[in-house]
Amino acid sequence: MNSAHATAPNLARLIRDHWSIEAHHHIRDTTVSEDTAASRTGSGPANLAIIRAALIAAIKDAGYLHVPEGRRDHTRPPPKPSASTALIRQKWAIAPEPCLYACAANKTSSLTALHL
Repeated sequence: MNSAHATAPNLARLIRDHWSIEAHHHIRDTTVSEDTAASRTGSGPANLAIIRAALIAAIKDAGYLHVPEGRRDHTRPPPKPSASTALIRQKWAIAPEPCLYACAANKTSSLTALHL
């Protein structure tokens, strides 16, 4: 943009656009530790970036306003089964229950299979 087009509304729009992008990168850097990723060669970094973006989108689609809250709700380990439940599962070779612990907080269960 040259000085002839540098009106106050144009400059304000440019600043808003810049900081909206920075906010997006801040979420990716702090919440999913994108800056500390070990993958540096080939198509690994691009593939992991796509997965991280999909996880963030899924958290937001599930109704969370804050991505860290969504990650916390869906990364907690399920409660340990009681001793009697463990014995029954062992005797009858019953597979563990799927991740249903996220539903306890009345959140949507669309993320329960993602295991963030």
